[in-house]
Amino acid sequence: MLAGASLGIAGLQMQTLFRNPLADPFALGISSGASLGVALVVLGSGYGPAAAFGTAMGMRGDVLITMAAIVGAALVLGLVLVVSSRIANPTTVLILGLMFGYAVSAVVTVLVGASQPERLQQWAQWGFGSFSGVTWQRLRLFGPLIVCRRAHCVERPRSS
Repeated sequence: MLAGASLGIAGLQMQTLFRNPLADPFALGISSGASLGVALVVLGSGYGPAAAFGTAMGMRGDVLITMAAIVGAALVLGLVLVVSSRIANPTTVLILGLMFGYAVSAVVTVLVGASQPERLQQWAQWGFGSFSGVTWQRLRLFGPLIVCRRAHCVERPRSS
């Protein structure tokens, strides 16, 4: 239920921010940015600061993947926002968002082609979006984040 609510809120925020009913995280490339962040952590985990990633990390691994997705999505969103501040036509912004998404997806494809098979399996499991690994411990981390985000989206009555 929390995942469905957060997806609905994300769609509403995108449409409100860009004042366009067609705007969503997929069309603007933001989902691809999140995917790139996770791909860098999961597929490139044998290199650099992500070398400690693994299934043995438990909650720390979940936080690392979540932060990577947030950073990747925020970078692409920032790029789209910069473009949208300079271009008044919402259709052009959507087309540029699609272009950004495809460019980022191409980078992810290169990472997939150069990665090790066991890393590909972890990447595929993340990409399928299964809820099978959700435990109460993980819900303690993500539940408050979603509820807090939900609380900011609810319009509060204004006093007269």
